[in-house]
Amino acid sequence: NTMDHILSVFYASAIYPILFPILFVLVVALGTVTKFYTHFCRDIKRLDGITRSPYISHLTTTVQGLSSMHAYGKGEEYRKKFSRLLDQNLLCTHTFNLSSRWLAVRLDLLAAIMLGCTALCVVLFRSSIDVTFGGIALAYVFQLGVELEFTVYVYSQVEARFTSVERLNYHITKVDEEAPE
Repeated sequence: NTMDHILSVFYASAIYPILFPILFVLVVALGTVTKFYTHFCRDIKRLDGITRSPYISHLTTTVQGLSSMHAYGKGEEYRKKFSRLLDQNLLCTHTFNLSSRWLAVRLDLLAAIMLGCTALCVVLFRSSIDVTFGGIALAYVFQLGVELEFTVYVYSQVEARFTSVERLNYHITKVDEEAPE
């Protein structure tokens, strides 16, 4: 399916040859944005995983030691520590979500530029090329923009969420075993 959409760019470029360099530049820009975003997103998701563990651990130990905590009057101290740990994690989570929105805006912009250039070519060459070919070119470029945006988004999300597998691999292979008792 994706290969069909990539071929649709060549179809649109065959109808309007002037589109090929424009679409090529836009695809290169898409690759650059994707590469930049993927590295950033993966690092932010890694930080999100690292900051999630302490607050979940703190919550678990608080619930397990609730009676002792109340007996010694440490409720406010535990609440403040939990709030601090949760804020650290939410900062990473919020940054991750904002970066996804950043990517969506950039991809929408690239798709709009591709569609605008194609529409401009349809208008400029309306006397030399049949209108149905112009409609087909517009449909293909629109569909390509949607598919590329979805593909880049899914690729980057999978790459970012794969950091949990990296952490598991690290703990399996690099962490020393404890000595038997």
